[in-house]
Amino acid sequence: MMKRSKGLYSIRTNLILMFCVSVLGVYLLLVITGILFLDAETDRETDRTLDMMLHQKARELDANFEGMERALDTLEGYIVNNADTTKMKYDEAYQTTYLANFEHLARDVSAVAGNVYAFYFRTDPTKYKGFTGIFVTEDGYGGYVSVEPTVIEAYNENDREHVAWYYEPIKNGRPIWLEPYMNKNINVYMTSYVSPVYVDGKLLGVVGMDLDMTIIQEIVDSIDYADGVGYLLAPNGDIVYSEDHPEGLKAMYLDDEYKEARLALMGQWERSDGSNSYLWTGKEHRYVTKKLRNGMILAIVVSEAEIDRPVHNMIKNMLAVLIIVLILLILVTWRIHKEIISPIRRLTDASSRIAKGELNTQIEYHSRSEIGELSDSINSIARELREYFSYIHSQAYTDGMTGVGNKTSYLDQVKNLERKIQAGMAAFSVIVFDMNGLKSINDRLGHEVGDAYITTAAELIKKSVGAQHVYRIGGDEFIVVMENFTKEKTDALVEELKENIKKLNEDEKYRKDPLAVSMGAAVYDPETDPAYKDVFKRADEMMYQNKAEYYRGKFDRRKV
Repeated sequence: MMKRSKGLYSIRTNLILMFCVSVLGVYLLLVITGILFLDAETDRETDRTLDMMLHQKARELDANFEGMERALDTLEGYIVNNADTTKMKYDEAYQTTYLANFEHLARDVSAVAGNVYAFYFRTDPTKYKGFTGIFVTEDGYGGYVSVEPTVIEAYNENDREHVAWYYEPIKNGRPIWLEPYMNKNINVYMTSYVSPVYVDGKLLGVVGMDLDMTIIQEIVDSIDYADGVGYLLAPNGDIVYSEDHPEGLKAMYLDDEYKEARLALMGQWERSDGSNSYLWTGKEHRYVTKKLRNGMILAIVVSEAEIDRPVHNMIKNMLAVLIIVLILLILVTWRIHKEIISPIRRLTDASSRIAKGELNTQIEYHSRSEIGELSDSINSIARELREYFSYIHSQAYTDGMTGVGNKTSYLDQVKNLERKIQAGMAAFSVIVFDMNGLKSINDRLGHEVGDAYITTAAELIKKSVGAQHVYRIGGDEFIVVMENFTKEKTDALVEELKENIKKLNEDEKYRKDPLAVSMGAAVYDPETDPAYKDVFKRADEMMYQNKAEYYRGKFDRRKV
């Protein structure tokens, strides 16, 4: 009997050992597969996130540059169209009036462009000795003050820190962005957009605007991804700005390793897909770059160690769990073995589905044991991944100021409707909104109040149709797309919106400056509308008719 028991015990031990080895092998296979999948997905997601962040910051930077370019074009047009070169030389009254008008216009366009530190118009000192021009800079209190213009003749034309703004555009013969420099005339680190002005083919002078690099630096410093750092590079490889070189650094002063990094950042080691990588300070880094409209290069650099941190943490966690599982498997009895095998199978299945991207997977297993903790950990990982992807989706498809869909979201909806039109399954209506009088409010009360009006308009629209149907496609332009809406329901919705606006304007807050919104609506007709754009065009035309009725007999600041 003892021998039989001993034999049975040996068989049970062998079975348990075989089971433990099998489970351990499967577990390791799943862990390795999960790690490889997570590593690949982390790389792809990092590339997507870096690219999205790069384009977002590039758009913010380019918006500043584009606004200044447009403002300078306006000033240059005024100078050329209103300049009397003979009177500029001899008529002091004309000079005074001309400069006063120029300054008034420059202040207006600077307010629209935003972030303009200084603006100026300087004539050729060899031709207009009695008419030097004007130089207006920030006064430190949110306004502008006119200061004595720099004496150009006092400096050599190669003295970049004093007169680069004058000689470089003349040498190039066209409007240019200057590489950021320390302007010693006013002791500010800046970049300038300057243009030579020619009248009848002859040089009249130079007009320009300065952009304080502090604004640009704030945008670069706002890059927030892992330990990512932003860099601004000049076309020749000079570091224009970074956290470790806030006032820039010439390429000639870089050490050898940094020079290799600079070459990589300038795109000379580009790969055919995704981001690029290079060694710096003995560690591998990943980066993405984009050329800005002023010629500078924006780069975002992140260390590979920080990118791989989730994978490394996962490996550590899985190793810890592996030890626990191994100990449990060795100590379990046949009864505990039977109770454990089922939850382990469920955990294995859930882990595999989560690793394949099925993030809605939920493990319904509650226990105070280690397996229960593992179940909670996997649920937590799935939940955090869902929240993370939801956050990324929200950043890409939601307008940050109003909470409605942005232009990207709107274009996706248009593509969806186009597919339904082609399939003969489309039924929708389009309502186009455009605010009236917003320029007047911005000019008189400031852009913060104007933004509040835009937000209020969005809230009124969302209240009637829901945020999921509303898209902001411009500063004060909204579009509502309602599927399966008849003309009667669409007309009723328009009337409801008009009534809500009317009720809002009865409030004391809006009596002086009421909220005014022009709107036009159109319903898809399969007989007359071969594409979405046809429906939109009708709605847009109705909106502009509505806007024309609003401005009839009123002063329209848009045309000033």
